[in-house]
Amino acid sequence: MGLVLMFTIFGRLASVTGHIRAISSQTLEYLYLCNIKLQGNIPQSFFTLVNLTEICLSSNNFSGFFFTDGNYDFSRLERLYLSSMGLTEFPKLSGKVPNSIDLDLSNNKFNGTVPEWLHEMVSLQSLYLSQNLLIGGISSSICNASSMEFSTFLRANKLHGPIVNLETEHQFPSLIVFDISSNNFNGLPKAYIQNFEAMKNVIQEVENRLQEYIDIGNSTGIDSIIDHEIVSATLTTKAMSMTFNQIPINLVAIDLSSNKFEGEIPTVIRELNALKALNLSHTDSVVQYRNP
Repeated sequence: MGLVLMFTIFGRLASVTGHIRAISSQTLEYLYLCNIKLQGNIPQSFFTLVNLTEICLSSNNFSGFFFTDGNYDFSRLERLYLSSMGLTEFPKLSGKVPNSIDLDLSNNKFNGTVPEWLHEMVSLQSLYLSQNLLIGGISSSICNASSMEFSTFLRANKLHGPIVNLETEHQFPSLIVFDISSNNFNGLPKAYIQNFEAMKNVIQEVENRLQEYIDIGNSTGIDSIIDHEIVSATLTTKAMSMTFNQIPINLVAIDLSSNKFEGEIPTVIRELNALKALNLSHTDSVVQYRNP
């Protein structure tokens, strides 16, 4: 059982804008209230919906704190989308969403460093922290998320420094999309790249449509060169972007663009046989990518 109220391809559902009323259905499993200009506080009844597996509240205008008092338990929750909400304080998710596989906190106003509690989310596969005000380096909490599989998006923050030190031997072994573009990183991430084991295995293409790209020009990001085919979503065109869209099932991509990297791209990149998109634009890196 689910409730879906969101911006659709046919227009905005204007009749449901405004304040959200109490939601009391204990059998509710998914709740999509995206892009409909909701305002005010989330009713306390929302935090009693213990059977929810998917929540999307992105692109609304809720006020007050959100997921910050820790007085809730969404142990069945798998997907949580809280992008474009103007949030300034990270939600307290540690121990509250142990089975979460998708977490979207992009396009908010988070500052400070990436929270350390991320390492406790052992089931996390996709993480979206793009377009915030985060500082510091790549957090060890992200590196310890060994289940990270589909994507790590840290694009357009204020992250900086080298990303060459690994605390564990095998980090990001399942990752197939790595986007740290539009930051201030330096020091090419050779140690990370050589641990991208999933990128070394050729993935069967959907309808053999996705072509290989190496972009060292003026691209604005990986999203400008990816194929339209997606895993599951309401829309299948780049003309409209909804926060719960999944990445292309066959996209294997690295975006290091708009950083302070310089020097030669490490030859270990040759081992990533499944790589389909490599974006190095707006860096001082020299591409020496050749087929063996």
